[in-house]
Amino acid sequence: MFQKAMFKYYEPLINSEQVPETYNYTKLFGLWKGKCSELDLNMMRYIHGKEWDAKMLEALVAERMKPKIHKAIPGIQIGGKAGHSSIEHLVLIKTWMLGMEVNNSTGIFQGFDMEKFFDKESLIDTINALHVEGDISDKDYRMWYKLNCNTKISVVTSVGETDAARIFDSIGQGSFGAALASSLNIGTAIYDATDGETLTELGHMPLNCLIFQDDIARLNTTLEQARTGATLIGDTLAKKKLKSNLTKSRYVLLGSAEFKKKTRQEAQKNPVMMG
Repeated sequence: MFQKAMFKYYEPLINSEQVPETYNYTKLFGLWKGKCSELDLNMMRYIHGKEWDAKMLEALVAERMKPKIHKAIPGIQIGGKAGHSSIEHLVLIKTWMLGMEVNNSTGIFQGFDMEKFFDKESLIDTINALHVEGDISDKDYRMWYKLNCNTKISVVTSVGETDAARIFDSIGQGSFGAALASSLNIGTAIYDATDGETLTELGHMPLNCLIFQDDIARLNTTLEQARTGATLIGDTLAKKKLKSNLTKSRYVLLGSAEFKKKTRQEAQKNPVMMG
């Protein structure tokens, strides 16, 4: 009975593409990341909390978009996809490393972490990816934009709640469609930028990049490939108004002590630069 009543309530909103003004309000709840000081605001992960009826409308729209988004997300991106886990990428990487150990070969693993990804990801850029890459319907395109374009945010702190402020061109972390839309946005961008590029192989399977939501791994054979990759990924993210967190983005040398020493010396003379 309750379910029927809810669908009856939301049906005219979706058919007429209307979003009540009260649905634009959201509260940010800070969750400590578990490292450094709890007083450092940069060590908080902020979750967007909306009232249940606003979240329900967004969930209904996201559910309609989901099949097309899932189909459009490239295989190298598994973040936000049902039935997938980060363990898949970890097993592949460890198998690649084991192969190098057995065959006495060398490689360079690069890891890129994006700086405040969900706070800085552009709504306009993401909605464009949903339209162009995901081929979602025009109605869903307009509805999902309306659900995110007029967000008014207040922050819940230990001493009370702040005044609400309008946030432009942003996506709320924690919404039903945010993870999927972001996976498509970043996944297709990196896939298109590296399409046709083979950096190494696992058996007869060519490899270059692996992505889990906003974390990117690049599997290289040479330092020159790693240098090219850093520039390529830096430029790709910059086009989306994003950038890597330089304190968290690193590369790991794999192989003999001689290879590691030679590569470090070369990197000191000609450092690997982002963008």
